[in-house]
Order: sequence, then structure tokens, then C-alpha cells
Amino acid sequence: MRVRSSADGGKTWRAATVKHSGSAWQASVHNPASDAVALRSEVTDAAVDRSVETVYRAYAIG
Repeated sequence: MRVRSSADGGKTWRAATVKHSGSAWQASVHNPASDAVALRSEVTDAAVDRSVETVYRAYAIG
């Protein structure tokens, strides 16, 4: 599991810290001073099947 965030509409991406506990995953994302944050997650299973999901303007700051 990898999570990245972007504060510039997806031009650049910053890795988030991801923790796994039991069946739950938690990502810590750096928030910009203002504007919106885009989120991208990437998961790969044991058979090397991969899924990438991107949500632009996932949430806004300020």
C-alpha cells in the first residue's frame, strides 16, 4: 500500500506515511496552508495485481 498527496492539482506528488494495524490502514498526509489536496493510493496484492485510485480535490484546507 502506497499513498501520495498533491497540493498542486497533481503536478507533483508527496509520499504519505502509511501504517497497517490488523485489517486497517492509516495514512498521514501533509496539509498545505490552503487550497485542495489530491490523494492517490496504490495497492498490489501477492499475485502482483495492482490498482491505482486518484481523487482530485479530495478535501480542502481553509
